[in-house]
Amino acid sequence: MSIKEFINSLGKTADLLIEKQLIPTGKFEYLFEEDDKFL
Repeated sequence: MSIKEFINSLGKTADLLIEKQLIPTGKFEYLFEEDDKFL
């Protein structure tokens, strides 16, 4: 498996988890907003 294929599969897995509501979408947005404070 190439790195590109690995990243693509990770993205698909994340999308699947969000669809099933196992990961709240707001959690990702919150993490990215918090990161801005450290830049």
